[in-house]
Amino acid sequence: MGVVQQSFLQLSANTKEQPFVRGNVTVIPWTVALHQGEAISSTGDRIIIQQEGFFMVFGQVLFQSPGTIMGHIVRSRGTSQRSTELLRCLQEMPQTNCANTCHTGDVSQWGLERPTRRVLNSRQHVANS
Repeated sequence: MGVVQQSFLQLSANTKEQPFVRGNVTVIPWTVALHQGEAISSTGDRIIIQQEGFFMVFGQVLFQSPGTIMGHIVRSRGTSQRSTELLRCLQEMPQTNCANTCHTGDVSQWGLERPTRRVLNSRQHVANS
């Protein structure tokens, strides 16, 4: 009886690169912290599904900006340019003791070549949604 190896990919914020603004969102550069298996990989700011299956997606960000609405969105984009929002988490930050964590999680069935991207909302985007 063989051992089944589960694939996983953990991304962390890339502290060697600065976040940048694209439209009305702030994009955080990511780097691979841990990777195992062949079913999922990362290219640039995209996660690539290489084998069909069920995947657990979890996002957690610690925000420390006083008086700002902070949050993150996990989006999925297939071969078309349309994206689907998978997860969203927003937190309004207090003026003092501003350390809130925002976490999301879900299990999804994904096919091949369906990448996801994580971006952080800016106040302007939240106000317009």
